[in-house]
Amino acid sequence: MDVVEASNAAPLPSEPVKFRGIPIPQHRYTQLKKFWTEIYAPIYEEMKIDIHMNLKPLQVELNTRSNTPDARNLHKCEDMVHAFTLGFELRDVVAMLRVENLSVESFEITDVKMLKGEHLSKAIGRLSGKTKIAIENATRTRIVIDSTTIHILGSLPNIKIAKDSLSTFILGSPNRINWCIFLDYVFFTNVMNLFPFSLRIGRVVKLFMEMIFQRRN
Repeated sequence: MDVVEASNAAPLPSEPVKFRGIPIPQHRYTQLKKFWTEIYAPIYEEMKIDIHMNLKPLQVELNTRSNTPDARNLHKCEDMVHAFTLGFELRDVVAMLRVENLSVESFEITDVKMLKGEHLSKAIGRLSGKTKIAIENATRTRIVIDSTTIHILGSLPNIKIAKDSLSTFILGSPNRINWCIFLDYVFFTNVMNLFPFSLRIGRVVKLFMEMIFQRRN
């Protein structure tokens, strides 16, 4: 039997180049141009993905290289650029490259409740400002409200909690219900893993907060 030396063996075929194109809305082009260096560096240097801007059509194009360590890096970079086009801040979208299991979920306010005119404007007003910041801090997510569309960035469990809380505000539920959601998250998800008596503490504090908001309302 003839033995073929390893040096004469045919080289294995290289991985085919994978390509992604992310359309850029016209109103986000200025911000993309402003932060292009900060977006380019982690994608090209850390993820080993080629990135360039195509002005016709207006889109960011990504493709793998021969030294790309993991094909999943292309998907991470695509999610990062897409999140930036939705209006998330640069520091939050860059975290998507370095933290596992971060994603973006979007939904329409009218998917929760059919609202029009003044009622729709009031619902958007209830979600803005301090309410949005409180939900972000309580659920460790980031939220962008773009007209009637809401985008949430975070882990899937946290996105669900944030979406449930936003929905209660859209439906016009009392504020105390939303605080109960926050307390459920803080005490039952985080603290309970550290202290065995935290469940009882959570119920006491939750009851106390309900009494406060009942008096205010």
